[in-house]
Amino acid sequence: MPVISQFKPIILGWNTIYTYDNVVAMLTGMFNTNECPYECEYSTDKNKYLNASAIVYYIRSEHRDLPKIRLPNQLYVFCLDEPPHYTFEFFKDVSRDFFNISMTYRLDSDIYYPYDTFVPCNGECQLDEYWTEKEVMENVIRKTGLAMQVNSDCDTPSKRETLVQELRKLIKIDLYFEWTKTYRKTNYHVLHKKLERKYHQAFILSQNGTYAPIYNPLCNLCELLHQQHGKGHPKLIIPDIWKFWKGPDICIENWVDLYLKGKHKEAFDKANWPEQN
Repeated sequence: MPVISQFKPIILGWNTIYTYDNVVAMLTGMFNTNECPYECEYSTDKNKYLNASAIVYYIRSEHRDLPKIRLPNQLYVFCLDEPPHYTFEFFKDVSRDFFNISMTYRLDSDIYYPYDTFVPCNGECQLDEYWTEKEVMENVIRKTGLAMQVNSDCDTPSKRETLVQELRKLIKIDLYFEWTKTYRKTNYHVLHKKLERKYHQAFILSQNGTYAPIYNPLCNLCELLHQQHGKGHPKLIIPDIWKFWKGPDICIENWVDLYLKGKHKEAFDKANWPEQN
C-alpha cells in the first residue's frame, strides 16, 4: 500500500471553488507561499490521494466522487470562507467524522481563514510592508474618484446594501457589477449557456446584416453598461460573456474598462464584435 510521502508533504485540492479553479490552485495563487516556513507540494492530481498528507475539500462546491481508500494519518480539511447563510448542501452524504480538521472564517476553527484580517506586526514587519508617505501620496494623486464598491450580492441577510445607499447620499460612490436577486436564484451554468447561445446567435445575425440588438436584464454586464448611458439610450450589444468573464465580477482582457472609458472601437475590436450604431 502507498505510504505518505517522506519528502515534501502533498496538499491535494479535491474540488473547485465554485466554477473557477481547484481549491488548492486558488489558495496558493492568493497567498505568497514563498513566505511559508514549510515546504509542501501543492497538487490537483487526484491520483496522488493516497500519498497526500492533507486533502482540502471546499464545502460550497459539489464533489463528484470521494477517495475510495483513506489512511488514518491523513488530514481531511473542511474548507469554507463564506458564512453559512448561502452554504449549499453538497457534503451531506459524508459521515460526521469524515473531516478531522477545519479551515474556515470562524475563530474557533483549527485554522482561522477569514477573507482578511489585521495581524499585529509586534515589531517584526519587513521594510517592504510599510507604506511611506511618498508612496501614499503617489497613489492618492493618481485617483480619479473618491470611492467605489464592487458588489457581488445586492440582497444580503445583513442588509449592508442599505448602509451603502445611505452613504451614497453623502458622497459619490461608483458602483460596479451588481448581482441581481433573479440572477442569483437562476442555475448558474444553465443561465450562462443560454446567454452564450443568444450572443452567438446575435453575431451570426450581424454577419448576415439582419442584426437585432440583444439586451438581457439578467446579465450584470448588460445592466452595468445600460445604466452608464441612461434610460433613453438604445439597448447595448454585449459580446459573448464567456470570452470576457471567468465568473461574476471577474473581468478579463480589460474589455469593460475600455468600453466605460469611451473607447468603444478598441473594445469591440478586442471582442471581434461589430459596434452598434
